[in-house]
Amino acid sequence: MSKRLNYRNNIIDNKTMKRITEDPIFRAELCRKSFKWFFIVYFADYIEYPIAEFHNELFEIAENEKIKTAVITAFRSSAKSTILTVAYAIWAILGQQNRKFVVLVSQTQEQVRVHFKNIKRALESNTLLKEDLGPFEEDEWNSASIVITKLNARITALSSEQSFRGAIHGHTRPQLILCDDIEDTTSVKTREGRDKIYKWFNSEIMPLGDQNTRTIVFGNLTHEDCLLMRLKKEIESGERSGIYREYPMIDENGKILWPGKYPSEEAIEEERKKMDKFSFAREFMLQIIDDREAVINKEDIHYYAGKIPEPLRNQSWSYVTGIDLAISQKDSADCTAMVTMKIIGEDEKMRIYVLPHPINDRLTFSQILETGVTLSQSLGGRGNNLYCVEEVMLQGYLTQHFKDNNLNAEGVKISGMDKRTRLIMTSDWIRKGIILFPERGAEDLIKQILGFGVEKHDDLVDSFTIAILRTINNPPEEIISLAFCRSSDETDGHGSIPEGYHYSKHTVLRGDDFVTEYRLTPN
Repeated sequence: MSKRLNYRNNIIDNKTMKRITEDPIFRAELCRKSFKWFFIVYFADYIEYPIAEFHNELFEIAENEKIKTAVITAFRSSAKSTILTVAYAIWAILGQQNRKFVVLVSQTQEQVRVHFKNIKRALESNTLLKEDLGPFEEDEWNSASIVITKLNARITALSSEQSFRGAIHGHTRPQLILCDDIEDTTSVKTREGRDKIYKWFNSEIMPLGDQNTRTIVFGNLTHEDCLLMRLKKEIESGERSGIYREYPMIDENGKILWPGKYPSEEAIEEERKKMDKFSFAREFMLQIIDDREAVINKEDIHYYAGKIPEPLRNQSWSYVTGIDLAISQKDSADCTAMVTMKIIGEDEKMRIYVLPHPINDRLTFSQILETGVTLSQSLGGRGNNLYCVEEVMLQGYLTQHFKDNNLNAEGVKISGMDKRTRLIMTSDWIRKGIILFPERGAEDLIKQILGFGVEKHDDLVDSFTIAILRTINNPPEEIISLAFCRSSDETDGHGSIPEGYHYSKHTVLRGDDFVTEYRLTPN
């Protein structure tokens, strides 16, 4: 034991190692108090690589009884199930938490059997564990339940296929519920399936315990609307109490989270070659992906060179900005995105020019408003640009706040359409060249469009499709440029005004010169 502990973890000083090795009373007391030490000492055979920092966080979450609900996603083969489903289920009973009823929940009976087999093996075959914290009698052990008689404690395993109602040990309701992989890519394919899992979790799992019960849910992200994502959103919005943690193989800063197992990019590449890119992205990078055919291909994108052309005389034009709102400042959170485009012409002559350098950043609510004001001013005035904000949750408040600050904004309802459908609806206009992208300055937007379903973030795509769908379904009020003249020119320049319209006079910067622009707008 001594050699393996020292080699695998390299964290034990010689004095502590000696006491752990030679003093069973010290060893047992240390392991009762600390889940991490419990794992290192009694589950040393499971430790093939040095423990990573994120493993230490898992130990801390397990030990922290103030956390009643924890939702954890971690890459495949990260040892999360060994730590939480097997080792923690045992330590929660044998250690200082002194739990009397632990329930393991998995999606299928087969998963339940695997977890239970590992727990029984640890209790039956781990000689050191039995000597220090045993004995563990087997008179009430079966394929789905283990009773540790001397502590009057039970571990029960259930699948989603079983009824959970009435789960009780003596007078004790479940005190710890561990949910491991309770959904997969098949069960989340349809909205009906996702709603079923969510309802089952809230109506069957959460009511099992009482106010002191801990519930830890862990697995992979299988869909943007899967149970783990719904729980994540509820926790981050404050609707549900608890914590959410996410551990991909490589984080957003390019840091490998388990360098002991994957010491280099070459090691990562070897893992990636074992499967298709979609499985690797989902299982190891925790990217919610769509493995269907790409919506937009590289050859579908059309570009404009240089500056956006000026509208011709009597040609309508307008600016539109789609906004995808995100106000969380966490490093893992989505960004607020604003994609602006200039729409020139109408009907078959319409062209939509995407402006370079869209906004894509983590902004506070006040910063979003300031950015909106600055953007509109750069386009010639606060009323020059129409902001389109999807009407969901707090975004309705943003629309009104923009209006209160003299910005032209409206809520856009895009009900019944998922993100893929939205992009599909814009695809024909992209392929036909009605929508044109700048040659430089929109690389991130184009990357998200081309990689939709694989790219982790799609904030820019969301804001892009919001603006385009608003234009497709309800073109913004037209502005017609009647004439231009230098600001020093005293001529009126507006010519005759068609019935039902009026003109207004604006001084704007064109190139290096200020010009007076006369705009024709509907009454």
